Amino acid sequence: MKVVLMEKLHEGDDQELNELNRALAEISHGLNVEAKTSGLQRGGLPEIEVKGEDREVLVNLLKERWGVAPMNLSEIEVTQVLKSFIVGPPSGEGLYIDIGIRIPEYLNAVYPTSSIKSQLADGQQLSVKRIVEHFCLAEGLPIETIVTEIHEGKVVVELTDEQNETLWRLDSDPFHKLIVTGCLKNRLRKIVREPRIRRSVLKTAQLSLNTHLVYCLAGVNADAVKRKIEKALSCPVYSFKPSLRRMSVYC
Repeated sequence: MKVVLMEKLHEGDDQELNELNRALAEISHGLNVEAKTSGLQRGGLPEIEVKGEDREVLVNLLKERWGVAPMNLSEIEVTQVLKSFIVGPPSGEGLYIDIGIRIPEYLNAVYPTSSIKSQLADGQQLSVKRIVEHFCLAEGLPIETIVTEIHEGKVVVELTDEQNETLWRLDSDPFHKLIVTGCLKNRLRKIVREPRIRRSVLKTAQLSLNTHLVYCLAGVNADAVKRKIEKALSCPVYSFKPSLRRMSVYC
């Protein structure tokens, strides 16, 4: 059987593929099963081929670890909670969200402008661009969404209460933070252990295979650490600074 994981890989990146295969071997250890990547769906979702007596057990473990793409639009229902990924910068409609739909065709959901402002502007007259920049809602960031509307092949979503609370909790945290994308955990870990960066970093947290949250130490400005990590890794890094609720500048 084949399943498609709600994880993002970059086409042609053997290191990411090897890391996923290593994780698959680890999670299937002790099971009578064989699992390996068999390709990438459009948008970088990895397809996994699973064989053996314990394949159903492994599929359930994959759902818990990464989530499995629903694939077919007919499988989506209003109020359904989905692991999702942000696709690109905001448009006039809002943010496009990859929820794993590939049948009957590739389809991104929409997180509309009105919902973004309702959930993340805290009553301030902020542009979507400013909100997206502040909360680091960058391409490839994994988020949890809930389906609010399905109409004529269009799917509308918003953040789940839990995801919304997580973003506001990060916002209220006094520590500056960074979102690092397009980088495997071991590579990031090696960089943050370097003396010139280590003295500025409190801890890191993995959000997906190649997306991470970096907490800076108290009193450290994220921009300085951002420049060092970007230079060392050559991958996108975004600054998450508290707090939108204390901002006095509107845009």
